[in-house]
Amino acid sequence: MVKNTLRIILITVLSGILDFSYGQSVVKVRDSINNETIPFVHVLSPEGTILTVTDQYGNIDISSLPSDLEDFTIKLQHISFQSKKYTFTANDDVTILMQPNMLSPVLVEVTGESKEKTHIVLKGYFRSYQTQDGIPKFYSDGFIEYYIPLESKKKSLAPTNVIEHRTYVNKELLLQDEARSMNVSIESFGPPFLYERPTTEDITKMYSVERKDNQVVISDNDEVIGRVISSKETNVAVLSVDIDFTNKEKIKKAFGYMSRFEKFTHIEEYSPANHILLSNSFDNLIKKQDYRKLHFKHKSEKNFKVIELVHEFYITERNYIDDAKNQIGNLVDYNSVKYSSNYQKGFLQRIDDLNLTDLPANISMGLDNTLIDANDMNCSTCN
Repeated sequence: MVKNTLRIILITVLSGILDFSYGQSVVKVRDSINNETIPFVHVLSPEGTILTVTDQYGNIDISSLPSDLEDFTIKLQHISFQSKKYTFTANDDVTILMQPNMLSPVLVEVTGESKEKTHIVLKGYFRSYQTQDGIPKFYSDGFIEYYIPLESKKKSLAPTNVIEHRTYVNKELLLQDEARSMNVSIESFGPPFLYERPTTEDITKMYSVERKDNQVVISDNDEVIGRVISSKETNVAVLSVDIDFTNKEKIKKAFGYMSRFEKFTHIEEYSPANHILLSNSFDNLIKKQDYRKLHFKHKSEKNFKVIELVHEFYITERNYIDDAKNQIGNLVDYNSVKYSSNYQKGFLQRIDDLNLTDLPANISMGLDNTLIDANDMNCSTCN
């Protein structure tokens, strides 16, 4: 019997953003320096699975935690803050403080000036992982370049050039996918998408924005969907946008499979911060993170699988160049190499030198045990 494989690649843009409030929460996460609430903090179990993500106001949805919180330990992670473990002592109201990363973990090297140049090239390190019910299915990381025209009026994906990378896969989960005569799989790993127009520019075109003290509040139909906040203490601005599909649940069906999106969060960090918050752009972007959560199953299965996807990018160099047409024509696009690994001696040391936030425990354990190099995996799903 001939098996057919259909691969779904997820591309999510900042459109049709919805807002969802968890209701009153008794657990709040704040910045230890300025006491601002911190949205979109990943709340991890001791095993490393994502239990929930804080909402726009730094609240943790306690319904996602055990009913008896006493002696329960969580780990908090955010791209702009130092990771923190917290152990509850009782089911009381608590405020958890997180320490900001006072400096970027990487020193961004700038070459050239934007004046009379046509493109900005953002070079840096990306890492991404995809889990299925908390089990790592894909992991990919490496060093990459984005070529972004300085005067682009289009919302097109910026061309990428992969310098070196590696991909790991979960053989057992992939073989389970292959077992069906019609295999529809969810795959979204690799570097995050960067568009030729800055996110801040798109936001001003699509949504209502209002300046309040040291932040800009982003709203859609009078519902708050995001913020741009600047900190004088760290000279950093952070853009946070939330897409939550919970209130308008839509199940999509194809080839006997069903999928339902739940959440998408988008974070960008800029330094040094531009005091005109919506003018922060590629010139001072230093980090970017996307998080997606969805549910997926075959009609014969009783329960949906929970699929979670994380994409991060840390900028190490920013180069301004002249006409890049010849260079763009010779770029190595990630999609052409994503099911393989190709990196040079010293690759792991170069990653360690970046001093990044540690990976969740389940991802680290997966890399040590269940995930294998894509170069060693031979399956139709990986072609």
